[in-house]
Amino acid sequence: MGQFGLCGLLSMTGILLLPILALLHRRDAQQLRAPPWNGAGIMAVVLALAFADSLLNSTLPLVFILSAGALSQAREVSEAPTVRDG
Repeated sequence: MGQFGLCGLLSMTGILLLPILALLHRRDAQQLRAPPWNGAGIMAVVLALAFADSLLNSTLPLVFILSAGALSQAREVSEAPTVRDG
């Protein structure tokens, strides 16, 4: 289980799979195929593959952590908070 044992395995699982599950909870598979969300769908697949690879060799590259954070904050432009003047 690598250098950090069960705690490391659980934290790696949370870091990589929770953003994917949150995205699938917010959007269905049909919406992830549409142009506003297809990039997030591709990123979710890449993160799932990175998780499967990380289980075997117990490494977690920084780029996958950054993409998991970006995926967890993905929203449509209409859902984004607006900035008010003044």
